[in-house]
Amino acid sequence: MPARPPASVSTRRKHVRIKVNFTACIRNSGSGDVLVICENVSRGGLCFMSNQRYYETAHIEVAAPYSPGSPCILIPAQIVRVQELSEEKMFRCG
Repeated sequence: MPARPPASVSTRRKHVRIKVNFTACIRNSGSGDVLVICENVSRGGLCFMSNQRYYETAHIEVAAPYSPGSPCILIPAQIVRVQELSEEKMFRCG
């Protein structure tokens, strides 16, 4: 049998991602509440942009979508991917 090529990122994903553009609240024991912009969501998680650095394996709580002044439900989550966007001075986290 011929060898199969490695799976691309899109075929390795368990859940379909949906592009979004809304605010979320990230709560971290070290920095308190930080508002971020979500880029996409799936059943397995979300991707957001932040000017604050987060580290892989960091445990956080997320409320998404978030509206200031409205009650929110925080869900425990873990950062599994961080990409530094040096030109924008931002970080993309998932």
